Amino acid sequence: MLPPPDVEFTTIPEPAVVGIPLELPDQSTPGAGSVIAWTWTMDVQVLGTESSIPALFEDVGTYTVCLTVTTSNQCVAEECGPIEVIPAEVVAPNIFTPNNDGKNDALEFLYLEFLPDNHLTVRNRWGSLVYEKSGYRNNWFGDDLAEGVYYYVLRIDGREPKEGYVHLVR
Repeated sequence: MLPPPDVEFTTIPEPAVVGIPLELPDQSTPGAGSVIAWTWTMDVQVLGTESSIPALFEDVGTYTVCLTVTTSNQCVAEECGPIEVIPAEVVAPNIFTPNNDGKNDALEFLYLEFLPDNHLTVRNRWGSLVYEKSGYRNNWFGDDLAEGVYYYVLRIDGREPKEGYVHLVR
């Protein structure tokens, strides 16, 4: 009996971003022989039959993509895997209320969990730095700061900085 192919594929770029074309290249090890046929599917839809295919996702979410390969020895194997599609933009808040009521207590940027390579700075109205964190995880509660308006700059690797004002209300 011939060894079956070990099917693998990657996503370029990783992670996938809504509305930005990506490439799904086959990274399989054929086992015996060589890979001669590819079938890429998502749900019941065939996406392509080449060793590498382009893809475009229009909505945020997790999609299951499957790759079936056939070798020259007629061995067939399939691998399915999730593709996480993140939004093109992080959505910034304009207010947060750190009053321990369990609602809106932290300065939270929507979809930031998909972009861990970030750096956040927050300044008061006089320009003094009141908070700074690399790898911010939506977990700042305003410390002991007074109510007021604060200026933030959120830098995310490979993207334009997101900056604006957020109102802290206790």
